[in-house]
Amino acid sequence: ASEIIAQHKHILIENIETIHDETVLFHIFNEVRANKEASLLMSASAHPNHLGIRLADLRSRLISTQLAELELPDEEMLRTLFAKHFSDRQLKIAPEVIEFLATRCDRSFNEVAKMVEKLDELALTHKRNITIPFIKEIADKLGLE
Repeated sequence: ASEIIAQHKHILIENIETIHDETVLFHIFNEVRANKEASLLMSASAHPNHLGIRLADLRSRLISTQLAELELPDEEMLRTLFAKHFSDRQLKIAPEVIEFLATRCDRSFNEVAKMVEKLDELALTHKRNITIPFIKEIADKLGLE
């Protein structure tokens, strides 16, 4: 763990519930706490109380950390995400198309990004603009209802 901290001052560990060797996470956590220049950001699918952490010292340390819960995006956030992802790809999309997508897609940050990527790819392949009729034609490829 100390070698990791020496090489990487800022560490991100995703999905800590999938870590099989809890002692490694415990040592990384302690090393980061001891090193004032280091930082640790962890993600999990649930609150530390509900992760099934067997190592009591690790569980208590995780519970003592500052927690931030991320909610799934609502329709307004989905609209904003679609607009941003389309804009990042320099695609001008009508507001009614964004509304159509926001009310039909899975409420997930990743899903919006994947859907915009897939729409851009399919529009190029079919040489079509991204419109509601086009989306309805390819709805099965997008996983839309």
